[in-house]
Amino acid sequence: MRRFFATLLLLCVLTGAAADDFGQSYHHFQTLYASNVDFINTNTGRHLLPLSFTSAFDGQGKCVYVLESGALSVRIQLDDLDSQIASCLITLTAPAGMSYGDSAYGDFTTSGYQSYALLMAMSKNDAALERYALVEEVNNGLAANGGLYETQVGDYRLTCQSQDGVATMLFENELLLSTGLETEDEAPSVEIIN
Repeated sequence: MRRFFATLLLLCVLTGAAADDFGQSYHHFQTLYASNVDFINTNTGRHLLPLSFTSAFDGQGKCVYVLESGALSVRIQLDDLDSQIASCLITLTAPAGMSYGDSAYGDFTTSGYQSYALLMAMSKNDAALERYALVEEVNNGLAANGGLYETQVGDYRLTCQSQDGVATMLFENELLLSTGLETEDEAPSVEIIN
């Protein structure tokens, strides 16, 4: 009987029935992201809209979602079953020659708020204010540790770095990653599928 339940548990994990226990689904991420944009608009008087991701396959045939918008880029890699987020890399890059008040500064500021909404979407907390606490934690951690900060967010290891005008936030779920996230030099090509 124990062997039966062990086999049943393994099947649940392999079929994704229990996958929610090990990460964040892309659908839930999108729902939280839209809610976070509303939260930021309400609290800052902005008029942001959720940005659209493009679905693609990486060089290993795994589903990824990518977003490129001005100073902001995001790459979300799903697990082998395409049900949960295995990794999420958010990169915010300050434009060269940007000056306070110019259009590049305005675009960068907008991208910054969008990066907050995306960062918050990786937290499973029910309330947007609780998810916003992650933004404050990351900003304070980066400031206190010379531009480097690491923490655990649910099932994800979050590694943050900010230097030379580039901020990166990498969420990784070791249980869902079958191979490590490639470095920028080794990143596979991405084939857009729609």
